[in-house]
Amino acid sequence: MASFFDLVALADLKAWLDIQSDDDDALLATLIAYSALTAPRIAHLPAATDFPAGTRLTVIDESGSCSAGNTITLACAASDTINGAASAIVDSAWGYLAVESNGADRWIIIDQPASNLTALGIGTPADPANPLSVYGADALFNSGSDIRMKINKASASNTASFLFQDGFSGRAEIGLTGDDDFHFKVSSDGSAFRDGITIDKATGAVTLGNALTAVADANYAARPSDRFIAYTSLSAARIVTLPSASSFPAGTPLRIADLSGNCSASNTLTVNPAGSDAIDGASSMQLSSSRGFATLLCDGSGNWIVIGRSANIVSFESGGSYVPSPGIVYADVYLFGAGGGGGGGALEAANTACSGGSGGGGGGFNMGSFTAAQIGASRPVTIGAGGAGGAAATSSTSAGSNGGAGGLSTFGALLQASGGGGGAGGQLSATNSGGGGGGGIWGNGSSGVGATAGTGAYFAGAGGSGASGGGVQPGNSSGSGGGGGSATGSGGNGGSAPNGGVGGGAGGGISASNVLLATGTGGRVLALSGGEGGSAGASGSVNGGAGVSPSGGFSFAGGGGGGGFAATSGAAGSGGAGATPSGGGGGGGSAQNGLAAGTGGAGAAGLCIIVEHFS
Repeated sequence: MASFFDLVALADLKAWLDIQSDDDDALLATLIAYSALTAPRIAHLPAATDFPAGTRLTVIDESGSCSAGNTITLACAASDTINGAASAIVDSAWGYLAVESNGADRWIIIDQPASNLTALGIGTPADPANPLSVYGADALFNSGSDIRMKINKASASNTASFLFQDGFSGRAEIGLTGDDDFHFKVSSDGSAFRDGITIDKATGAVTLGNALTAVADANYAARPSDRFIAYTSLSAARIVTLPSASSFPAGTPLRIADLSGNCSASNTLTVNPAGSDAIDGASSMQLSSSRGFATLLCDGSGNWIVIGRSANIVSFESGGSYVPSPGIVYADVYLFGAGGGGGGGALEAANTACSGGSGGGGGGFNMGSFTAAQIGASRPVTIGAGGAGGAAATSSTSAGSNGGAGGLSTFGALLQASGGGGGAGGQLSATNSGGGGGGGIWGNGSSGVGATAGTGAYFAGAGGSGASGGGVQPGNSSGSGGGGGSATGSGGNGGSAPNGGVGGGAGGGISASNVLLATGTGGRVLALSGGEGGSAGASGSVNGGAGVSPSGGFSFAGGGGGGGFAATSGAAGSGGAGATPSGGGGGGGSAQNGLAAGTGGAGAAGLCIIVEHFS
């Protein structure tokens, strides 16, 4: 007995042979063949509901004239679809399409030529989203020699990749995803993908998703694949430019750190957002501390949020306005007053005693912690200037000039540190010279005048007189006095202090028997990392040594300058300069008439260091 398909085919065969021509057709038949074709034609399919479900309908070009210009279009009725579309096309000579109706609302392509297929399903129907669909346990692509599969995309911003799914939800992707770097991505939800490995298209450099991107002492444009940008060397201020927030995975942290240990107030790392993006509402942020770091989070739409960072250091070596970094909670402020200058050496007749110039007093030190609310939007910062060294006497039998006083440093109205007094110039006729007083928290140290030593400010050391050294400051917050000049013995050493600025040593004097008297050394900061005092001048090395700046820490001042050596022939030595911050200058050595006396060493300027805390 013949099947239903055979009966329909046989019954329609004579009619099909009689009516096929170069025309548009619509038939309830199982085979529609075009025996001639001179222009594009349309075969109107019946409604899917009117055609027996599961019955094959074939439309074929029997003329051999079908082409891209002479097409046969299978058009669906009403709202029916064919493989999800409203129509399908035969556009090759001798081409055909075989379709089946589901008896309801759609047609499914079940066979077509192997060349120029619009869709192909193997073991499963194809659809417009997946025109090539394969259902099976394995697939094999084999070649007797070389074989290469190609996946092409239209432009760099497009994607060419393999997507691995679980329940039709993406979990991993490899390929060129949105750029021309090669990416290995993973996802926990099929929506947000994170880079596990990225291979740079130009260099082949591999970046791991949570690994370090090393940068050696250069500006750096961060990539969307970066997760940890680490500076391994740093010798100057550098800039890190963030990728656009829209290109970076939302909710993914980006860490920027100084691994070199060289980040500082001068070797800063400035982080700038791209375009109109912002970092905590600001146009940039800055790291300025050794081994400083910041961790930022992107919201994916123009904003970066700082979720953690190291303390930031801002320093002022001259006056200015302090504007707190966005997000600070409080700041520690370390403030240093300026050191006083040492007195200049005298010129005196032979066989008459004279004293060398005395040392300047060290500047005061003060510190405090202030909340962001106490600081406000900004605070003016004033940095005291170091006192000038006193000029050496140039006329016979005349005293040296006094050193200048160090200036006051302030942090708005919240904090101040006073300057040290200047040392008196070298004195005549066996008269001693007085050292400058140390600066304190409130009030400057007074300067030495003649044989009278300067008094220290509140809790500060007084200046020395004669062979006595400058007063030592036992507390943490004030400067010590400068050493006094002596007409009969060694010049006084500069006083020392635990934290504050220290005084300079006195310059050498000359005894009545024309003996060159020893000079004083500069005071030193007693803390382990504090500044060292300058060495005393001596025969063969007549100038006093400069003070030494601190080797570490925020609350340590510089050492005082050493005193200059006296002279009965040749030139006397100058006093050494005080070290930054706050060191007092050493006194100049005195000389006999007709020779050159030494000038006093300059006092060091003050300093303000602000340590910003963000938690």
